[in-house]
Amino acid sequence: MIDLIKMTDVKVGKVKGQALWLQQGFQIDQYLISTESDQTNMPAWADCYCSWGIGGSGRAVYFNGLSVKGAGKTPFANENAGTYGTGLLSLKDAVIEALYLEMLYRLFGRGIRVKGFALLEKSVPTHPAFFELSPERKAQALAKPEFEFADNAALLVRDFPLRISHLNQINYEQAPTFLGYEPSVDRYSMIEDLVKRTLASVATLWARRISIGGSPIDNFDVAGQIFDTGSMSVKPDFRNTSASSMGVAFWDELLEAGNQAATVLLQRAAPWKSTADYSTGYQRIQSQVESWAKQARERASLQIIGLSEAEIQSLYAKKPVETAAFTEKWVEWLKTGTELLDFGVSRDDFYFSQEYGWRDRIPLIGNDFRAMALELAKGKSSDETLAALWSPLFAVLKKSQAREKACAAMNRDVSAELRGAPEVMTMLRKLQQSGQLNQSSVTELIESRLAIFNESIGYKA
Repeated sequence: MIDLIKMTDVKVGKVKGQALWLQQGFQIDQYLISTESDQTNMPAWADCYCSWGIGGSGRAVYFNGLSVKGAGKTPFANENAGTYGTGLLSLKDAVIEALYLEMLYRLFGRGIRVKGFALLEKSVPTHPAFFELSPERKAQALAKPEFEFADNAALLVRDFPLRISHLNQINYEQAPTFLGYEPSVDRYSMIEDLVKRTLASVATLWARRISIGGSPIDNFDVAGQIFDTGSMSVKPDFRNTSASSMGVAFWDELLEAGNQAATVLLQRAAPWKSTADYSTGYQRIQSQVESWAKQARERASLQIIGLSEAEIQSLYAKKPVETAAFTEKWVEWLKTGTELLDFGVSRDDFYFSQEYGWRDRIPLIGNDFRAMALELAKGKSSDETLAALWSPLFAVLKKSQAREKACAAMNRDVSAELRGAPEVMTMLRKLQQSGQLNQSSVTELIESRLAIFNESIGYKA
């Protein structure tokens, strides 16, 4: 499929770097490259996807079958885009991307995977205020990274992502092939399938209180799974807050992702023959996205109770009406009391910052979903309405200690360990400042976080 994507030639050369984290058996040396090397004599390519005001990959290149991120500026780099415009990747972002993409891979059993990342012999500005400093202060901040303004630069190697937004550069006739369908597929059925896949993946993340941070559809692959994790975070509960500059609240992320996926697919892969045909087709798909999103969330809500995929399928097959009635009420119960409260602090600062100490001041936003989910896993509920709706469904499932165990593990609060900040970043900064930044210490940092996530999803290598 990669040969269908529009690529721009670039030249790269070798650079020095120190491996910090690697998948077993991966050799990163051949991927230590940059467009700004002293000798750029090797071919590489920057992919074009022309969406959301972005021409394409501005700091990543396709090289030897993989994507190398932080490899210097490409022709798509926007020098007015802060850190992104430098062509570099910060060490903090490399750690978070490796951690979160591996989490997603283990959760879904597929997806874009980081092969490894290395420390480069340079620094990268990470704060908008850096670009307002005097030349002298900029040099000083970069010489030995002042973490208020800058960070060590890193180079990350991952699977090359086939983006939904690559459709912007692909011929209409080739769209099904690129998306993994037969050329003769019914286009409406294909679009519906892809939008539903996108919704299902985001709904699963929602059920585990993992926010995608309002990430745009550019950051989703053709299987409907997110792969750019810079704005992702793990929440302690279902609080309806926004954690990114995109300004999309947690409970709105699902519908936003579905609408964006539908828009790109309708524009680039639908069978339009006239303006009237466009209007009819657009209405046919777009009018259903909200309903599909609701169904995806309600289906995913059963995961919170610890149900396996086989059990969920069984309920919908044997008791479709009763299951729909229960999940609708269950989702309504989960959302109760989770609206953003105004404490005079923007977005998630109040909830996620050490400065505001949210754990001491507000330990839980909304209903106690952990206790209720465990009750349901055991076949009961202290809520009369939920109990009445759940009883006929539980009779189909029967009692299961495995379900109870999965429910308890899934609903454990791992937000402090996995949300990306401040704990992970605090540990990383200590390694940087103490001179103990090496492959052993960084590997231990990432693997210790993954062990916590493995336990919550029941993952075994």
